[in-house]
Amino acid sequence: MKTEIVYSVCNINKLIILDSIIISGNKINNWAERYIDSKSKNIYRMLSDVIKILHKKHSNYLFYDTSNRHEVLFKKNQSFKIYDTWINIFKELNLNNKFYFISNNTGQSIIPQMGYDNHLGFHSMIGWSYPYKYDITLRKFKKKFICLNRRDVLHRRIIFDYLNENYKNDSYISFAPNEIDNPRRTILQDLKITEEGRATSGFTNEFQKHSFCNIVTESSTESGLIHITEKTDKCFSTGQPFVLVSGPNYLKKLHELGFKTFNKWWDESYDEEQDFKKRMKKVKNVIRYIGGWDLSKCESVYDEMMEVLLFNQNKNKEYYHRGFFNKLLTHNKITEDLNINLF
Repeated sequence: MKTEIVYSVCNINKLIILDSIIISGNKINNWAERYIDSKSKNIYRMLSDVIKILHKKHSNYLFYDTSNRHEVLFKKNQSFKIYDTWINIFKELNLNNKFYFISNNTGQSIIPQMGYDNHLGFHSMIGWSYPYKYDITLRKFKKKFICLNRRDVLHRRIIFDYLNENYKNDSYISFAPNEIDNPRRTILQDLKITEEGRATSGFTNEFQKHSFCNIVTESSTESGLIHITEKTDKCFSTGQPFVLVSGPNYLKKLHELGFKTFNKWWDESYDEEQDFKKRMKKVKNVIRYIGGWDLSKCESVYDEMMEVLLFNQNKNKEYYHRGFFNKLLTHNKITEDLNINLF
């Protein structure tokens, strides 16, 4: 029978995006899940034959499963059952070094301790918001700070409470907008924008243009883990300086990735602090320092920062255009006669 294969490759990076492959209208990882549930030899053979066909057509390409590229993998779940299936298939085809799976952790990972040596930590969300960028020009600010918190976690509570108590009128703040019963619930944007699962929550917004400094409460403060998300990326796209509330060494990682930060204007030693409580105290000290400026001072400092902000936006543009999750994807279709009964 005729089986249509639809798939995506990145020709510059010589990658086949494995989880983008569609076989007879269904995603390949859905087929893998069917195999896991049924142990069907026909499905397993079909998956193996698809890999053989694509490898023959692109013999010097790697296969990347990017289905968890925006997540941090820290325990075995259904995804690892799929990875195990692919590892077995690639091993049987003598293509052991052709399959890798991606997650958004460029720090320390426990995955090698779980017995996997084909995991890659990748900064997959850098460049993500570039299409929604703002021109970087001299600005007039309405607020000193912006701090957006869609989910309720400890470090966000600490920073929200501090801003709410001391700089409420100087800040655009949101907190758990879609959690109706949350006592800290604070709504800034339309709830449809911040709804769970909507990409719009990661878009840049006008509030960023009208505020001087973004207090970025990243997803994790865990030591060793570095999970850079759209929260930081949006600052590059909008041309906004930021204070990063995260685990240690996030700023160090940004420097390694080619970005510049703001130690010329305030103390960034919080990034080196391993102790959570001490790091939060240092972050508050920076907020207090900036909070002592009036808007005229913020605008003057922003003028001084323009070279750094433009540099970061251009660097972000580079990541967007060379990122294999973005415009470099080239969609291809092939139809092969696999002579396999899919059921």
